[in-house]
Amino acid sequence: MRLHLALPDTHGHRRLVSALVIDALGTGMFLPFSILYFVETTHLSLAEVGLAVSLASGLRLPLAAPLGALTDRWGARRVLVAANVVQGLGFLAYLAVDPFWSLVAAAFVVQLGNSAFWASYAPLITQVSGPGQRERWFGFVGAARNAGFGVGGLLAGTLVGAGGGRGYQLVVLVNALSFAVAAVLLMLDRTGPAPAVVTSGGRTRGAWRVVLRDRAFLGLTLSNAAFATCTLALNVVIPVYAVRQLGLPGWVPGAALTVNCVLVAAGQSALVAAMTGHRRVRVLQAGAASFALSSLVLWWAAVLPTWLAGPVVVAGVVVFTLGEVAHSPVSSAVSGEAAPEHLRGRYLSVFQASWTLSSTVGPALLLPLLARGDGTVWLVLALTAGAAATGTTAVARALPAARTRIGRVEPVGVAPVEPVAAA
Repeated sequence: MRLHLALPDTHGHRRLVSALVIDALGTGMFLPFSILYFVETTHLSLAEVGLAVSLASGLRLPLAAPLGALTDRWGARRVLVAANVVQGLGFLAYLAVDPFWSLVAAAFVVQLGNSAFWASYAPLITQVSGPGQRERWFGFVGAARNAGFGVGGLLAGTLVGAGGGRGYQLVVLVNALSFAVAAVLLMLDRTGPAPAVVTSGGRTRGAWRVVLRDRAFLGLTLSNAAFATCTLALNVVIPVYAVRQLGLPGWVPGAALTVNCVLVAAGQSALVAAMTGHRRVRVLQAGAASFALSSLVLWWAAVLPTWLAGPVVVAGVVVFTLGEVAHSPVSSAVSGEAAPEHLRGRYLSVFQASWTLSSTVGPALLLPLLARGDGTVWLVLALTAGAAATGTTAVARALPAARTRIGRVEPVGVAPVEPVAAA
């Protein structure tokens, strides 16, 4: 049987795609050692490192709104270039941190650049892709970046294994250089339409009032916060659950994460092809159902013998990944098309806040539930997935972009309305 892939036409955008993949390659090198690096190369304790990183993360929360406005004013490409430069400088600063506050300052610079990246990434992809092509673009770029994460992690493991402390420093240096290369490629990439910026005297009057009065979009953002909370299962809950509660070997969480990365990289475009012709709201409902089912599968692992629990955890991750590859490109396409073009930066900065809020608050809510050891955390995650599906269903009635068929060019303002039911 021939496998059909929903690949976008990237002709003329190869520098853009290359920049995003190189960025992911460097980031993938650092992520597995993001805490260990500071423990191994500074005099700070694990608790001090955790506090410093949390403080830096909290400081970036108020930045979403001004970065969204900056994206509308400067254009997404320029902000994305600046994001890469800032992150590169932040990682260079990591090479010299030792006192507590120096780590907070360097980590804040990295978080500032990361916030600027996410404020401009979705607007830029929405800008260079056309109607009917946006799921293909978000799916393809997401798969390519996952491949970069995976390869970067393997390279970092080799460097650290061979070089010890110097290996950690080399990982950080290579990551900083990857941001510099990505910034240069983005500056050389002149393709695509110029960003549409509607201003009056240098400002867009009443812009934030427009965003905050758009109840349908705010509802979409709230629903996405529930989706984002479900995705925390992979990195926050499963590693601790597998090792501490199921008694599985320490390599199992790493293997599960590798399975997720490989499936996203290899299967995203094929799944987007399979989704073509279906209404976006239906696909988001299916993604929520996959998240809920994965929670139940993982809950079931707790009553199985240890030798069988490992394969069931991996199976749960596979089902989880199906939800991830269904939700990610479709939610990005819906949020991008639901935003007026001249206010897209502001709109998508509000949408991105759903991810930031979830990553800030979610661990504090889920880890105490996990500590109970009675499976409550999986029940709560399954119910959260149900809330995501219900919220998306309600929002779709007032948001034409959510009712559009994937791969079809339908005027968003006149997309046909059909009854939708929760997954």
